[in-house]
Amino acid sequence: MKHYKYISNQLEQTHEKFETILYDKMSISYKGIYGITIDAVMSFQEFNIIPEHEDIFRHIDNIPYNPALLYIGSAKKPNSTIGERLFGFQLGGKLIHEEPSTFRAIFYRKLGSVLGFISPTPQKNFRFNSTDDVLMRSWIKKHLKVKYFDMNNEINEILPLEKKLINEFKPPFNFQHNPDKCDALTSVYRKNNK
Repeated sequence: MKHYKYISNQLEQTHEKFETILYDKMSISYKGIYGITIDAVMSFQEFNIIPEHEDIFRHIDNIPYNPALLYIGSAKKPNSTIGERLFGFQLGGKLIHEEPSTFRAIFYRKLGSVLGFISPTPQKNFRFNSTDDVLMRSWIKKHLKVKYFDMNNEINEILPLEKKLINEFKPPFNFQHNPDKCDALTSVYRKNNK
């Protein structure tokens, strides 16, 4: 895997070395891999304190290789780009100017659940109410940062590289390919995903 060492070294860096989130980046048109970091896990308690926070904090302190790295994802499907997947869906940018009929955003749903928001209609592919969405996007811009990597010329490497990085870094918001899932985070998410 040609990009493994470079991307792995980039994802090891502290939160301060990641980029500030700008929703105008939804226009990025290449495929690749991305990572999302948080400034401090205590930021999860800005809106609500939930009983699972203690276990989530303990997991993040002890398991992930980089405790600031919450999630590793990719844009690899034919019609998918970093702009759409990362900025549009996972960070909620698509909700600013439109009401998409589908909203493929597992990270966004998990994040809202950890922030203590409750979906008005708990179900698979649940959504939060529009007031909570506005609060979440503001929180995201304040507390999260990103790095993303252009792999347009190596599309077939994206999935194996994503799996390897998740297995190595064990980000708490990744369930698939993560040998040390955060059970408390899964539990909070499932309250909305019925």
